Amino acid sequence: MSKVTASLLLLAVCPWSNVSALAEGPGFENLAARARISASSELSAQKLLAGGVADGRVAPLKSGVFEFYPPGRDARSWAVDGAVAEDRGELSMEWDEPVEVREIVYFARVAFLVEECFKKYEIFIDDAAAPVVQGELEKTDRGQRIRLEPTKAKKLVFRFLSSWGGPNPGATEILVLGEEVSDAQLAVFAPRSPPREVRPDPLEAMRLRWTTPSDKPQEAMPTGNGRVLANVRTEPGGDVCIDLARRDGFGDRVERLGTLRARLDPPLIDEGGRSSQTLMYTNGAIHIEGETAPARPTFSVAVDASQDVLHLQLRCRTPLGIRWTLDSTQVLDSKEIADRARVVGRSGKHACVLLGDGMKAEPGGVLISTAPGISFDLQAHVVGEKAAEGDQAAVTLEQAIASVSKADVNGAIRGHKQRWLDFWGQGTVFVDGDGGDALHRALVERRFVSACSGRGPHLLSLSKEGHSDEPATRSVSRWPEERIRSSMERIVGEAREYLEATAKAGRFPGFWGAGFERLPASTEPIDETLDLLRDMLVTSSGADGKTIHLMPGWPEDRDVWFRISPEGAPASVWVEATCEDGGLRRVEVYPKQRTGDVVGVGPFEKPVQGALAGSFRMPALVSFLSPSWVASKAGMDGLAVTMKKAHFNGYEGNILDAEFCKKHGFYLIVHGVDPWVAHELKDHPQVISYFMSDRKKPSSFARFGRRRTEYEAIDPNHPTEFNTYAHWGGIEYFLDVVRPRMLEYYDYHWKRKKHLHFHYLEYYRRMSIAAGGIPVFRFVHVHDDPPEKMRKTVSMSVLYGLKGFKWWVGWTMFDIHEVKENEPPPLSGIGKEVMRINKMLHAFSPHLARARSVDVFHTRPLPASTREAPPDYWVRPGGEHIAIGVFENDKEDGLIVVGNRDIGRVRDAVLSFDGSVKKVRQLDKATRKWIDLGLDERGGGTTLRLGLDKGDVELLRALR
Repeated sequence: MSKVTASLLLLAVCPWSNVSALAEGPGFENLAARARISASSELSAQKLLAGGVADGRVAPLKSGVFEFYPPGRDARSWAVDGAVAEDRGELSMEWDEPVEVREIVYFARVAFLVEECFKKYEIFIDDAAAPVVQGELEKTDRGQRIRLEPTKAKKLVFRFLSSWGGPNPGATEILVLGEEVSDAQLAVFAPRSPPREVRPDPLEAMRLRWTTPSDKPQEAMPTGNGRVLANVRTEPGGDVCIDLARRDGFGDRVERLGTLRARLDPPLIDEGGRSSQTLMYTNGAIHIEGETAPARPTFSVAVDASQDVLHLQLRCRTPLGIRWTLDSTQVLDSKEIADRARVVGRSGKHACVLLGDGMKAEPGGVLISTAPGISFDLQAHVVGEKAAEGDQAAVTLEQAIASVSKADVNGAIRGHKQRWLDFWGQGTVFVDGDGGDALHRALVERRFVSACSGRGPHLLSLSKEGHSDEPATRSVSRWPEERIRSSMERIVGEAREYLEATAKAGRFPGFWGAGFERLPASTEPIDETLDLLRDMLVTSSGADGKTIHLMPGWPEDRDVWFRISPEGAPASVWVEATCEDGGLRRVEVYPKQRTGDVVGVGPFEKPVQGALAGSFRMPALVSFLSPSWVASKAGMDGLAVTMKKAHFNGYEGNILDAEFCKKHGFYLIVHGVDPWVAHELKDHPQVISYFMSDRKKPSSFARFGRRRTEYEAIDPNHPTEFNTYAHWGGIEYFLDVVRPRMLEYYDYHWKRKKHLHFHYLEYYRRMSIAAGGIPVFRFVHVHDDPPEKMRKTVSMSVLYGLKGFKWWVGWTMFDIHEVKENEPPPLSGIGKEVMRINKMLHAFSPHLARARSVDVFHTRPLPASTREAPPDYWVRPGGEHIAIGVFENDKEDGLIVVGNRDIGRVRDAVLSFDGSVKKVRQLDKATRKWIDLGLDERGGGTTLRLGLDKGDVELLRALR
C-alpha cells in the first residue's frame, strides 16, 4: 500500500444566513449514503442507529431532543450503548463497487453533550491490517476533516478507541467524499445556526463606501457630535488622517485643533493592494479596512455622541505596530502618566489629549506601540476652559487637561450607538416608487451633516427638531386625496433639488470643507419636507401626545418604511412601521408600553390595530395540561381520549409532541426549545409559544430581550414565553427591554396575599393593553383547592381578558390510583371541576380569544385596585360581589363577561343600561348559542337581573 498522509482541520463554519441555499442542498454527494452501514454497538432503545451517520440530517450542538425528531423516524445520530461499549466503538461502511475516497468529515454527536465526541481513532481500508490513517479528534461540534490521498475502497472501518467522556459517544454524520468540497459547501450542509429572517433596513443599506484613497484633505468623510467635528480620510500610502475641530456652541466659529495621523507597520495598504473606507450612517462611525494586507487591519473612527471624545479602534488578524501622531498648533507634552501614554496639543482655548494603552510617548506629539498587537483602543479627548456658572468655579485649560482620564470603551460605544439609534428614530423615512430613493438619500444626508455639525434643527440630543407646539386638543382626521397627492409631489421635488445642490460639494455630498469653513445652513427647505412627511405618517393628540395617530395623510398604494417621533409626543417616543404591497406589515412602538396609545386613521385603522401586537394571534382560549408521568403510563392516545372528554385543548411538551398535538388538535407550548427547534416548528399550526424561563427577577430581563430577538428572527409566527412572578413586579421594564408578544405570570393568591388577586389581574391587563393587546397567560394552582376557588380564579381571569391557563400540577387531574397501562386515565374530583371550567372556556372562546379588553368594573365591597363604573357609562353592574369585563373584537362589540366574586353563595347581578342598548343576549354554555334575555324597562331605565353561581361568570352581548 502506498503511503497515505492525513491531516485534521476544524471547519470555521459561519452562522447561516441564506435560506434559499439551505433548501437547495450542499452540492456534493456523500458516498456513505450508498454504503451498507453497521456498528459494533448501537443505542437501539433510542433509535440511535448506525445509519444515522449518513442520513443527511445533523443534530446541532445542544439541540437536545431535536436529535430524535420526528419521532416516527430513526434518530439523526448514531451512538454506542455506553453502558456496554463504554467509550469505544466500530463503524463499517461497505459498497457493492469500489468508490474513490479523498476525504472524510466527522461530525460528532453533540446534541446533549459535546463530550459525546469520539477522541482517538483509526481508519482501515478494505481488509488491511494496518490503519490508513489514525489520529485524535477535537471536542467540538464543527466538522473535522480527515484528509487522505485519493484511494479506491470497497470497505471502510472506523475504529474509535476513546471519547471525551460522554456517556454515549457517537457521530451525527460522517461524510465520505470523492471530490473536493469547500468550507462553504460544508457550511451549507451543516450550518451552525438556523436561517434567520432579517428585516431590511434602508438606513443600513445606505452606507457610503469608497474603495480608493483620498488624494487631498477636501476628499474626506465628515462625522461629529455637534461640538467636535472630524474629517476622516485614507491617504494613498495607507495613513489614516483625521482633521479635528471644535465648534463654538454659541455661534458658527470653528476652532481647528490639528490633525491626527495613524500609521501601521506593516502598512494598512500593501503594495498594489486595496483598502476601503465606509461611513455607517446608523451610528456615525467610519470603518477603514486594508482589504489585501495580510493582517486585514480595520479601523473604526467615531466621535462619541455623548462626550467630546474621538475613539479610534484598531483590530487585525495578526499583530502589527501603530504610530499615532498629533499635528497641532502647540504640542504641550508627550509622556507616560500612570502607565498610560499621553500627548497634549493646544489650539486657542481648547486642547486635544491623546491617550493610548500599550503605547509609549515620544517627543513631538507621538504615541507608538510598545509591541505589535491585534487590538488597540485609542482616544482623543477635546477639552477647554470653562467660565464660572452658578456655584461652579471656573476651570482653566490646565485643570481641564489634568482631569482627563480614559473613558470606558465598551460603555461609551454602547451609549454612542443608542444615542444615534434614538436620533434616527426621530425621523427616518424610506418611500418606495418614483422619487422615493432620492427622498430617502436627501433626508439622510441632510440630517446626518446637521447632527454632526450641530448646525440645523437635527441634533443628536433628544429634542424636538424645530416644531412649534400645537394645542393639545387638536383633532386628527384623514387628509383629502388631493392634499395627499400634492404633498407627495412637493416632497419628492424638494428632495431632488437638495441632492442636486449638495452633489457639487465634492466627493462627499454636502461636505463642509477641509477647513470646516462651509458648515451646513441652519435651515433648508428639505427640513420642511421632513415635517410634512411626519404629518402625513405620524402625529399625536391629547396631553403629552397621549394618542398617536398613524397614516392620516398617506396614500394607500404607496409602500413606506419609517422611524418617526410624532409631533406633540416626547422625543423618546417613536414609531417604526413597514407598509408594503398595499398592506401594513408591522408596527413597532418605542417604548413598548406606548403601543396601546397608537391608532390608525381612515383606511389604516384596522390594519394598524392588527399589526400592533405582532403576527401572533390567539387561536382560542386555551387550557393547557402538563400530565407528567400519567402520559407515559396511560399512553398518548389514551391520554388524548381523556383530554378531549375534559375539554383540554392545550398541551405542554417538547418538539416530539408536535405531531401528537397535530393529530388530536391540541395546541402546544414547546419546552426544551433551542433555535433549531424553533426553525423546525415555525410553520407548525398547533404551536402556541416557546417556553423559555420560569420566575426570573428583573435583572434577567435584558437577557430575555436578546433571546426574544434571536427567536423572533428565526420564527416570527410564535412568541417566546417568559413566566414572571407577579409579586416581583417590574413588568413595565419587562415590556420595554424584552418587547414580548405575550405575557405570563403566576400568582397562587389562595396561598399567599389573596387580597392582591385583582390587583395583579388589573396590572397585567393594563400591561397587555399598553403593549398593543398581547395575550396574557397564567398558572392556576389546583392542589388541595376546593372547586369554587379554581372556578373563581379562572372566571375572574377571563373577565380581565386572560387567554391561557396552565394547571399546576397536571397529574392532580387524574385519579392516579386508577391509572392503568395504555388506557384512558380517569378524571379525579379536581379534574371533573376543571372539565366544567374548560367547557366554559370552550364556549366563550370564539368570542373572546381575539377580543380586546375595554373596561373592568366591580361592585361593593370593592377589592384592592378595582373601581366602580362611572355613572354615565353605558352598562353599570349592581348587586354585591359582582364584576363585569367589557370587550370588543373585530366582528362584535358590547361583549360583557359578568361574574360573581363570591365563592360562598349564589348572587344576583343587576345590570343597568343606557338608552343605546336595544337587546341583550346570553351565551348558552352547553349549546354555545345566543339566547335573548328579557329586559326590565320600568322606572325610566333598562335593567337585567341575572343569577350567577359561586365564583362563576356568564357571557352576554348587548346590541346597541
